[in-house]
Amino acid sequence: MNLRKLDILIKYANPKRSIMLKGVHGLGKTQWVKQLAKRLGLKFVIWHASHAADAGDITGLPKQIKETIVWYDKDGVEHKETYDVTAMCPPKWMIHHEPVLLLLDEFNRGMGVALNALMQLTCEQAYGEVQLPEGSRVIACVNPDSDNTHDVGKLDPAQLSRFDVYDFTPTPEEWVEWARDNGIHPLVIDFIMAYPRYLDPYSNEELAQSVS
Repeated sequence: MNLRKLDILIKYANPKRSIMLKGVHGLGKTQWVKQLAKRLGLKFVIWHASHAADAGDITGLPKQIKETIVWYDKDGVEHKETYDVTAMCPPKWMIHHEPVLLLLDEFNRGMGVALNALMQLTCEQAYGEVQLPEGSRVIACVNPDSDNTHDVGKLDPAQLSRFDVYDFTPTPEEWVEWARDNGIHPLVIDFIMAYPRYLDPYSNEELAQSVS
C-alpha cells in the first residue's frame, strides 16, 4: 500500500484498532510513523521490541505496598484490615497524560514472552491499571517473515488478530517527494528518477544477487 492510500486509511480507521505496517527494512516505516504523529498532533513514543529482555519491560517491576480492605459483618459492623500486597510499577514509557502515538518498532524481533505481554495493550490500549490517554494510537512495524531474508519471529494468529495489517510499499515518486523535503543530494534524487528500479534492491533481481 503506498503512502497516499495509507494517509486516507489512517484518517478513517478506528483509532482504537492497532495497525501493523509490514515491509522490508530501509523503506522509512519508522520515519513515516513519526511524521504521522506530528500531523495528528500526538506525542510520539517509540518502544523497540528487540530491546526487551523479558516481560518485565512491559509489566514493570513488583513492589510491596499496604492495602486496606474494608468489609462489614452480618451485623453491619465495619472492619478494616491492612495487608502487605504486591503491586506492579509500570515502565516509564507507558505513563502519559496526553494522547500519544505509540510505535512498537521491530515488533516481530521481540522475545515471545515480551510480545505476549503486549497483547492486552495492542487490543485495548491498556495494561493492567495503566490506560493510554483517550485519542492515542498504536502502530507496530515489522519486517516480512515469508522470504527468509530477515531474522524475525513468526507471529501467531492471536497476536496478529490485534492488528489491521498493511503492506508498506512507498512508490518511487513518494520517495522522491520525501527526499526533496529531507535534504537528500539532488544527484541521488535525479538518479532514482531516471532509474527507479534501483530504489528497492529486493525487487530488482540484479541488485538482490549483489547484496545476498
